[in-house]
Formats: sequence, C-alpha cells, structure tokens
Amino acid sequence: MQAVLHLLFVYLASDRVPAAAETPSRPGACFRLLLKRLFGTWKGEVLSTMKQSLRFYQCSMFLLGLGVSLLLLPRSASAAPELIMPPSTATITSQGGVITFTFSEPMDPTGIDIAWEGAAIDPAKFSCEWQDEMFGFPVPPIRLDCTYEGGLPPDVEISYTLNPGGSGVIKSQSGQALPETSGSFVTPGTSQSSSSCLGITPEEGKASIMIMKRIHYRQSGSSDPELDTEEKAAFFASVQNATDASKEVTAATLVKPNNDSTSLTELSVSGGGGGSLVPDVPSQFFLTTSEPPDITYPTFDTEAALNSAFPDGLYSMNVELKSGGSGSAELPLEAPDPFSAPKITNLQGLQDFDGSQPVTIEWNAFSAAGQHDAISIVIFDADGNVVFEAPNRCADPPVELSATASSVTIPAGVLESDTTYEGELSFYSISDVGQNAVEGFNEFAASLKTTRFPLGGTGPSGETSLEFGGIEVLENGDVKVTISGTLASNQLIGKLQSSTDLEAWSDVETFAKSALDGNGGGIEVVHSGGAGGSAKFRFYRVIVE
Repeated sequence: MQAVLHLLFVYLASDRVPAAAETPSRPGACFRLLLKRLFGTWKGEVLSTMKQSLRFYQCSMFLLGLGVSLLLLPRSASAAPELIMPPSTATITSQGGVITFTFSEPMDPTGIDIAWEGAAIDPAKFSCEWQDEMFGFPVPPIRLDCTYEGGLPPDVEISYTLNPGGSGVIKSQSGQALPETSGSFVTPGTSQSSSSCLGITPEEGKASIMIMKRIHYRQSGSSDPELDTEEKAAFFASVQNATDASKEVTAATLVKPNNDSTSLTELSVSGGGGGSLVPDVPSQFFLTTSEPPDITYPTFDTEAALNSAFPDGLYSMNVELKSGGSGSAELPLEAPDPFSAPKITNLQGLQDFDGSQPVTIEWNAFSAAGQHDAISIVIFDADGNVVFEAPNRCADPPVELSATASSVTIPAGVLESDTTYEGELSFYSISDVGQNAVEGFNEFAASLKTTRFPLGGTGPSGETSLEFGGIEVLENGDVKVTISGTLASNQLIGKLQSSTDLEAWSDVETFAKSALDGNGGGIEVVHSGGAGGSAKFRFYRVIVE
C-alpha cells in the first residue's frame, strides 16, 4: 500500500527557490488559500481581508515560481479523478450561493451528470458550468459551479450524487471517469448573508495595495510571550496587480513618513501553457531585500529595530500605470500605545483537556483596541489544517469574536483528547482598509501582533508525519529537498519521487525511520541534475510503503 503524503511543485525557470527556513510553514493552508485565490471569489470583512492579504503574500511566493508545497494535487496525469473539495455551508456562503465542486484532475468540460435530492427543491432548477478562467485568464477546468434558479432555500439539507449509477459522464481530460460520488450539505441559514458571509469585496479589476507590520511571539508557559526567533518582526508591502489592463501597475514605490523611498520588486508569473495549473497573470510587486525570484521581506531582531526602520506615520504608495498615467495611495500606519502582545492566561490548563467537553481559551484583553481593530484565534492540527477559527462568519452557526473579547470557547468534539495542536492569537490594529475612490485602489494598512502557543498533549505515538521543509535549486542544476517528520515504524520505507509530467515517477531517494529520527527529524536530499534538461516544471512527492 502506498500513501502519497505530499506533492511538491517546483518551477524550474528561476535560478533558485527559498531554502527551508524561508518557506511558509503551513503547506495545507497555503494550498487552500491558493485554490480560493485561483478558483474562488476573494472577498473579506476587515479582519478576513487583512488575514488573507497577509497569507496570500506568503503563499504567493510559491505561486511566483519559488516552489509550491501542495496537498491533494493530481497524483498522475492518468489517475482517476477525485472530488477533493466538496460543497459545504461555508463554501456556498462565501461563494454567494454558488455550489462548488473541486476535483484533483483537469476535467472534460463537456460532461455534467448530477442527481439532486432535498426537501423543497426542484432538481430541474439546478444549472452547472465548468470554470476554465481565473480573472479572465485560462486555467484547467478543475472546478464545477452550480447555481439554483431563484436562490437556494435556507437551512435545507441537499444530497448530491456525481455520475449516478456509475454513468462515467464526468471524467478527466485523460478519459478517466469519476467514480460515483455522493455527499450532502446544508444550505446557508437566514443568519448568513445570501451574497457573502464575508462582507466587503475588493473591487474587481483594481490593484490592491497593502502595508503591514507583523511581530511574531511564542508562548510556552505562564510567563510573557517572547519574540519568535525564527519569524521575528517583519514589514510587508505589496501591490497585487489589477486584472483590468487600463489599471495595471507597472512600477511601485513606497514612501516612508520621513520621505525616504524604496522601490518594490516586480515578480511575474508565467504559466506553463497547455493545461498548466499556473496561468499567466499580471505582475505583482513586493518590498524585498533580495533579488528576484527570491522574496525576503525586511525582518528585524527586535520590535524597536522594526519601528526604527519603518516608523508609524503616513506612508504613500506611488504607482506607474500601463496606460501611461500614475497614481498614489496614502496609507496611514498608526499602532496604539501601548500595544501589548497577545498572551494566553490559562495555557497550563490547556495542555490536558477533555475533547468531549467544551474547551475555553483565555487571554489578556486588547485594551487599546479601536473601532476598526480586531482579534482572531486559529487552531491548527499537526498537519497545519485549521480545526477552529474565530471570528468565522462562514461557519454554521457563525462564530463571532469582538475586539474586546478575552476568551473563546471551542465546542465539544472539535478537539481530540491527547492530541497536540498549535494556536495563533492575533491582535490587529487596522488603520486603513477599503477602496480609494479617487485613485481606484483597494487599500489595507495594519499593525499585527501574533502569539503562537501549544495546545493539548503529545498525541498518540506510532503515527507517520512527513512534510516538505524546503527546496532549493542549486547553481549547478541540482535540487535540494528537505523532508521533516517521522515514520510510524521501522517496517515502513519512505520514498522521495520526481516527475515532470505527473504521470511517470522515478525514485530519487529511499529512507527509513532511523534516518529521519537520527537527524533530528529531518533529512536533506540532493537530486542530481533535478533542474537540468528542457523541463520547465518538476514535481516531487513523498510516498510511504
């Protein structure tokens, strides 16, 4: 039995990609965000917009050819397709009432066969269409969107069957039929918006401009959180380009409050063509201390050093437009004083909880919170999957969390006893968000403090947990891949495999549990000539036998 644990996508047109320490730490979360960005509607309330802007800033490093660590992607170009993202109350709400099915393979856009059942619905009123564009750019049809004439009735359970009776009508572009697949969902209730549970929508076609200070802390006990020695204190500045050609940005310059200016670095995404998952999209611009294709945002060892280099005050982002004009967005960045780091006040008691009972997490108050400020808390499992998030207006029922809250209760059954989780508690001081009516930009400016903390026990022993820690294309054309984690037993063998077409896979390295455990839970594998030849893309995966 083989288990494909991770698939790593490498864009070989660049000279190198970030080493392990530079890569974002949650590949599963990045994959879901990239799917949402590529095939979904990017909408968000004030808090959600800032969080997604920041997460996409980090995850887009992968999309821009620096490597992508993805879960659930196609295992083979000839593999049978699978439904990897079924519809749910949350996805339907966030998509404005659209029922979405996302598949593991590029699909044949001529085949649709779905049987619908549910009280108070008429199956004849469903209409479905394959999506083959992202913001006007061609992408493989891996998402099927369905709508209901007149809108879905609220709080109704609807069941679906894809390829009922094994009809084989829904199939991949390689001709492999989707197995008969059934599921169900509950339509959004009246407490959730029929158009979007997320609130404001960055205006289509316009560029989005963001600046943000983010300071990272870690808390391991009852003492105050300490600065995270890995992520430290950082400054982000980016321009996510417009898809409307008349508003497309060709250059961007950040002007600090003291009138010092620095140019943002342009990075472009060139698709692989012919069914590639990466389309050609307009250039993006980032403040970086390294040369492209690397992205290294300015990072400092102390909060004081960050504030010295990027003080609070009025920033400006000056842009040149493809149409020949120019524009400027003013971005006030003012953090409250004092602006304390988030601190979990009952951390010791959270290390041994009963998952069958509600779990309450308590923290110090965000005493300086203003009208537009916010708090968020996210709980991740060992694989980086989000198991709980607040606020979450797309949940059913919605989960609210105000900026004045000092605790949140996770419902019984969400967390598992004797299992380790990691939490992130964030205080957002949001000084600018919205749309610039004069210049036509979407604007975001904020200061953010995040504390990560452990939650739960050590978890059951004897589990296989492997993930890609990083990848680097060396100057001589070799590819260095870092794998971290462990195998459940000495009888299991792990294999790193490589492919250029997702169909033919070859072994690069075979490793045992002892190799991982003996090197502190990780190994480095150098694939000789991995970036050589004519291939523009290379894929890596880890399997366990």
